[in-house]
Amino acid sequence: MLFLSLPLLILTLIAQAKVPVYGPCVLSHNHLKPSTKEFVSDCDAFGYCASNGTCLPRQCRKDLYVLASIRNSTFGIPPMCQPGSYCPDDASGCLPLVTLGGACELNRDDECDQTLPPPHGADKGGEQGRVICLLGSCTPAIAHIGQSCMIENTTYAGYDSSGTGFNLQIVRDDCIPQQGFCNATSATCQDLKVSEEPCEEDRECTSANCVQGVCGQPVNEETRIQSWIYVLVAFGMAGAMAGVLAGLIWLHKKNEEANQSRMEEYYRQQAIYQLYRASSVNSQGSIWKK
Repeated sequence: MLFLSLPLLILTLIAQAKVPVYGPCVLSHNHLKPSTKEFVSDCDAFGYCASNGTCLPRQCRKDLYVLASIRNSTFGIPPMCQPGSYCPDDASGCLPLVTLGGACELNRDDECDQTLPPPHGADKGGEQGRVICLLGSCTPAIAHIGQSCMIENTTYAGYDSSGTGFNLQIVRDDCIPQQGFCNATSATCQDLKVSEEPCEEDRECTSANCVQGVCGQPVNEETRIQSWIYVLVAFGMAGAMAGVLAGLIWLHKKNEEANQSRMEEYYRQQAIYQLYRASSVNSQGSIWKK
């Protein structure tokens, strides 16, 4: 059985091994992991798979802070892209921002040109909102309340500290941010719900926090303590200190009383002992005189 599993293990390790820079690669192997949606290719962390089937050094990066996985003294640190351009997932080089309707990569709003379309209908002041990457294309998130909308559902898989797997579903839509959400049943934008209103998902609440079927307070809301609470706490602390002081005084008094009782008993015993010795001496003197 061991001899049968060993070749399979070797093949698995070979399949998982990454190709170093200037090694061969297959461009069609570029994909997103189904579980984490992480971009992966045949190349290691220092390269990307070029169209000629060779792993070349990364040409750009999208993270402001350089990850340790892309630090290499041989190839240098890939540069950030200039304004008006973006670094794709494969880091093959900076590209110009994508216009409305153009293709974009998952969860990469930064790839989209934020120039919004001209005003629509009765909206005279220009559209509010922004351009997001929705369903693989740069889409303006400008749908008003009551208008039709689109939804993108993305499921991520992860593991908690105990190793138990779980799924996290992220739902995005093209309703105007902070104004409405896209109802999955009617496919129309609806008003965000305020505190204590029933909800099913966090995105339905103005607080972005749906707790046990009810919109709760924002998780980052500052907690304001009422003045009467400070007064109550002050009186409580003063009462506690007075109680401790009274308890210590009572214990001290009881200890003094116990010491006094012991001293009185000690002197009483000493007096009895002295009387006993005196009586013994007198008795012996009488015997010698006789």
